[in-house]
Parts: sequence; C-alpha cells; structure tokens
Amino acid sequence: DPLTGLFNRRFMWEWLDHQFKQAERYEYIIAAIMLDIDMFKEINDKHGHHTGDLVLKELASLLHTCVRESDIVVRYGGEEFLLLLPRCSRDMAREVAERVRRIIAENGISGFKPGMVTCSLGVALYEPEVGLLPDDLLKEADRLLYIAKSSGRNQVTCIEG
Repeated sequence: DPLTGLFNRRFMWEWLDHQFKQAERYEYIIAAIMLDIDMFKEINDKHGHHTGDLVLKELASLLHTCVRESDIVVRYGGEEFLLLLPRCSRDMAREVAERVRRIIAENGISGFKPGMVTCSLGVALYEPEVGLLPDDLLKEADRLLYIAKSSGRNQVTCIEG
C-alpha cells in the first residue's frame, strides 16, 4: 500500500492461499484479526484528509510493533486493516487484538489526545479440522468486527471455541 507501506490485498490473497495449504498439511491455526478505526469519517470531515492519512500511517506503524515477524499486516481498505497470524492460538490472537486496541486507545496518535482515536477488532480462526476457505475466514473476522462496533466500539470480539 503506497500510503502506509503495508501489504496490499493482492499480496494477502497470495499469502493466504499458500498459508492455508501449509496449515492444512501441518495442522496449524491461522488467526485473522480485522481492525477498523472507529469514527474515521469524523476525523477526515473535522480535521481533513491529510490528518486522516497521518492517522493511517501512524496506526500502520503501531501495528507492526504488536505482531511477530512471521505475521503480516495488510491495509485491507480505507481505514480497515487485517492482521494474519499463523500458528497462533485463540487465546494468543485475543491477547494480540486486545494489546492492539489498548495501544491505539492509549497513544496520542497524530497529535490527538489518548482515547480520541480508537478501533474495533474482530478475531476469527482458521482451524484445519473445520476447513474454512480463506474468504470465509475474512468474512467471519469482518462479521465479528461489526459486532464489536455495534456493541459500542473500542473493543474486541473473538470467535468462541
């Protein structure tokens, strides 16, 4: 992605295709964490698109501090991001998502006071025995993200197991 320097969706689909084959063969979990900046339209409308771009860049940089080298961070679209974590348990994925949520809320991103920029996150898992397709995994993470948003924002919703 030219603005944030993150991976784009094209790379993400290639990565997922390869990773799903590996996960099925070696029987490991892949966690998907879908993240959306809360009230981002308000940031753009009140402070301008330049400020919105700065928020996106800084958030992208923060996301890299929350994941392992083997994980990938994708700008999924607009103010939506996706973290893909191979070999990551449900509890670890929930912990990563909660850490991301907390770091974003507690930092003064792009000059905003702490708590002014928050995010909602949905955590879904690919488990080889369940056999989801990559598209299904992302749809589930997105569905859980919107549950977090509709439940009050600035929170994590994780698939139960």
